[in-house]
Amino acid sequence: MRFDWTEYLTLARELVGDSAVAATPEARRRAAISRAYYAAYGAARQLLVTRGEYANPDRSGSHEAVIRLFREHPARGRQDLGRDLDRLRRAREIADYQADTEVGDDLATAALARAARIVNGLRRV
Repeated sequence: MRFDWTEYLTLARELVGDSAVAATPEARRRAAISRAYYAAYGAARQLLVTRGEYANPDRSGSHEAVIRLFREHPARGRQDLGRDLDRLRRAREIADYQADTEVGDDLATAALARAARIVNGLRRV
């Protein structure tokens, strides 16, 4: 079944407290994956900026640059975080762009677990 992108507007209304609407479970899962990715990506980018390892976070291509900086770092822990962030980005791309791909509980659960691993891992590097 093709995802109806207008469900995101319903979800947005629900999120701001409009009790007259209820988003579909798939819209919630897609939004959860997307937000989980941005939580992990934003935290990773901020770590790099704070440490002076990344100077231009607002330019085009920053997602790829942040992932690359982690994946190419000499420390294995940072490389693992980069790989996880890249996998999470791919899940986010499915959620955000692929209407013909059903986003089920399994993908959402895995994405949220991966985002939590990344965020926790950033505290240790």
